[in-house]
Amino acid sequence: MRGRNPELLRQKRTWQIGPMAQALGYIVARYQRVASIWLGSNFDPVLREQIMVAVAEVNRCRYCVYTHSQWGQNLTDDAGINNSATSLSQQDYAETTAFARAIASDGFADSTGLRRGFAERYGEQFAADVELIARVMTWMNLSGNTVDSFLDRVSGTGYPDQSVVDELVVVAGFSVVAPVVTVGLAFAGRQGPLKMIREFRRVSRRLERMNPVQGDRFAL
Repeated sequence: MRGRNPELLRQKRTWQIGPMAQALGYIVARYQRVASIWLGSNFDPVLREQIMVAVAEVNRCRYCVYTHSQWGQNLTDDAGINNSATSLSQQDYAETTAFARAIASDGFADSTGLRRGFAERYGEQFAADVELIARVMTWMNLSGNTVDSFLDRVSGTGYPDQSVVDELVVVAGFSVVAPVVTVGLAFAGRQGPLKMIREFRRVSRRLERMNPVQGDRFAL
């Protein structure tokens, strides 16, 4: 991956410790709603994964695009996914992922007033849930990008204005979480490790060539 399409790689956002802690504080303060979205039945799990892939595209995180495209496919293949309390059309799915992309691209500043229009159509709670999913995904995306920044530094390059201390903090956490996620994904998808590695490399190459600003999308 490194060494190809360097201009797009430089567009990837990464974490510094202060903003990272602040963003995590926002999420932790809403832990009950986070638990409801991920562990409850009040939010369509397939739509949740599509939102996460859409946001990961915007943030250009290869780890999250791969993980959540695979997880979303596992959910789609699961006959029990229709137990969700929500019932949305394909148009609703498209509008919801477009909203998530827009607010993630805007850094959640909502400078265009999209949130109010979306909330008027779908309700305040649904809009808040979509935004929360997008914020959780962005936190993870920038963590993954910071890991890539460290890997680039080791290979002799590095992201502009990125601190090695920030990178080491994120890499330490990533090294704990990544094996757990990998095992869970392999178990859920009934895939061997070699197949997962090949698929991850394919996703990495494809994402590297994409430009979400120009409308490129990574479909589930």
